Amino acid sequence: MPLGLKTVAPNITSTVWRTLYDQKGKVMYFDSATSRNGLWIPLADIDFTAGSSTKKLSLIGGETYTGNAAAKMTPAEPFPFLPGKPD
Repeated sequence: MPLGLKTVAPNITSTVWRTLYDQKGKVMYFDSATSRNGLWIPLADIDFTAGSSTKKLSLIGGETYTGNAAAKMTPAEPFPFLPGKPD
């Protein structure tokens, strides 16, 4: 649903981000409903080794990105996960 449209239907929200994943090229592409800029993150530019830091792209304060945004990622605290409950 486009950003700004209202509905009373449950479980329906406005589209804020569109994403595309190039699985062969290993690149994630994004664009926002609030910006004309497109951005991408080549997974080869991200450190996935054990013990590497968690990083994010900040969206606070109207931050916008365009092009390859991997180098603009900043350190962040990871989300806390709830413990699993065994059956």
